[in-house]
Amino acid sequence: MGIEHLAQQAFGLSGQALIVVLGILLLPGIRHLPSRLRTGLTVVVAAIVLFVPANGLILAGYVRGFFGDFSAVSWMVMLAAVIRRAGGPTLLDAVDRRRLWWLASIGGAVLYPMTAGLTVFDPYALGYQPLVLVIALVPVMLWLAIVRSRLLWLLALAVLAFDLHLLESPNLWDYLLDFWLTLYAWGWLIVQILRLLVRGTVHLLFRRGRSARQIT
Repeated sequence: MGIEHLAQQAFGLSGQALIVVLGILLLPGIRHLPSRLRTGLTVVVAAIVLFVPANGLILAGYVRGFFGDFSAVSWMVMLAAVIRRAGGPTLLDAVDRRRLWWLASIGGAVLYPMTAGLTVFDPYALGYQPLVLVIALVPVMLWLAIVRSRLLWLLALAVLAFDLHLLESPNLWDYLLDFWLTLYAWGWLIVQILRLLVRGTVHLLFRRGRSARQIT
């Protein structure tokens, strides 16, 4: 078993620990606990998931069987969320998180329908030629640099993870995007659209009601 394989296993299993810990930290009432207690809870839950066996397989292995390996971007986003929820610093602020959900929504809308064969062009194939895909990301990275977004570092670290082969996949797309990140981003986008529709409807009804009172 080579070092590269061990690194891939460690990276993949640590992602499963992150998703479980984040799920615990998102439970109602947890955020009201003292930060030291939340930090301790984070360490204990992560240790249980990573080291406690059940029927010959650690708990992270069962979680991995359901979720699969996360992308490097998802891994870093979950790590930032766990650190913030555990009482640590905010590594990705609300603005950067919104930018990420928009980028993931657009990226998923481009990648998954086309990969499913709805078009002749398959963007997933670009991931096997990382230089082409990195060049395609240059405009996004320039925009992130202009607005001084920490997402620039997120993308750079994802490309570095690809160079280090931290996932078993040889495709750069799998380091940038995964199904769960896309699904979450699409859910976030739907919620934003519904909020805009509700606000627009309420504003319209308020204006009509106000106009009706002025007439009478």
